[in-house]
Amino acid sequence: MYQSQLESSTGQAGCEYLAKRFPGIPPWELEQFGFGYVADPAPGDERFHGRLALPYITPAGIRGVKFRCIKDHNCKDAGHGKYDQPHGQQQRIYNPMAYFKAGDTLGVCEGEIDAATATVSLGLPSIGIPGATQWDSMGKYWSLVLTDFPRIIIFADGDDAGKKFASKVASSHANSVIVYCDPGNDVNSMVVKGRGDVLKRKAGLN
Repeated sequence: MYQSQLESSTGQAGCEYLAKRFPGIPPWELEQFGFGYVADPAPGDERFHGRLALPYITPAGIRGVKFRCIKDHNCKDAGHGKYDQPHGQQQRIYNPMAYFKAGDTLGVCEGEIDAATATVSLGLPSIGIPGATQWDSMGKYWSLVLTDFPRIIIFADGDDAGKKFASKVASSHANSVIVYCDPGNDVNSMVVKGRGDVLKRKAGLN
């Protein structure tokens, strides 16, 4: 359904997108996330064509895939959502492999790209939660995985929704630290703008 080797010609759009999103990060450091590009969708999956594939990798293998539009346009104006997934696929925590790579501190982000960015660009193994709404319904279960870590660093997007999300997650862990992104930014956009060190300093990662 999707290619994991983005450097191939059919995955060029995906490769260029990742190069912009992860400046200075060599491709092999991104292999842990299994990013792919949908060049030849299976019958019934045509709506995923040209999208970046974000597999949900666990120790037992891939348990889900989300697909992100990477075209340079407003997805709402184009009549579709920025993200899509197979019908009936359940919501999961992204990058659970971070549990096994983190020491005493685990990062929590809102979304897949931010979690991957915090992991490789900030050096903090991080998981991704699919938004405050999903936390409302699944937080009582997902919060259990946080109890294994003495310290949780929650990255809040620089808007009201991001602050709301971070506050909800922080309420489930006594030793949480909320790191606020610049207004209008998230973890990835700050790193792209060269402000990753600001996040690291706020998080005490320097």
